Amino acid sequence: MSKAAPMERLLYFFVRDNYIEVGSEKVYLYRFYPPNLSILTKKEKDIEIKKLSDFLDAANIPIQMFGLDKVEDLSKNIEFFSGMQEKYKEYTQQIVNELTAQENNGDGTHSVQRAYYFIIKVKTDGEVSNFEDALNSQNLSYSKASKAELTTVLRNFFLREFSPLDLYSFDKEVLSSYESSTSKRAQKG
Repeated sequence: MSKAAPMERLLYFFVRDNYIEVGSEKVYLYRFYPPNLSILTKKEKDIEIKKLSDFLDAANIPIQMFGLDKVEDLSKNIEFFSGMQEKYKEYTQQIVNELTAQENNGDGTHSVQRAYYFIIKVKTDGEVSNFEDALNSQNLSYSKASKAELTTVLRNFFLREFSPLDLYSFDKEVLSSYESSTSKRAQKG
């Protein structure tokens, strides 16, 4: 029986612009926007299931599917409805009020939503291209996760944290605070 990898090695990764680098491999997350099956007819459901099945067959790469409750920033939604024509103001203002009601402790407009992802681990860009071709061939609604979204997913997954803390600057702020306090103690001592 082989010895398990040390925990540090399992958590050693870098978040890049649209993927996570783990050693020599890249991990991509694609957010999948499934249709609302509860409002579809049986025939429509069968079509959607067939599309997903055909995609999985065509992808020709190991795929992990992942669902989680994830913090969603609603500020762009508010901006969109706020910017609509004045003649719709009666309706859009109600929508803006509902979105604004989702504020998270006053730090911004956020909501926790269910998000679904396809996760692939690749060694070449060709594998990514083939995967995206398979998604497009079935007209599945998806988006490739950006650096900001990857960070949010990792934060929600690892920390089960649903507040908009910026992990990238947090470690620098803590280190700066620590260095400042130790230099003050050294000057007094």
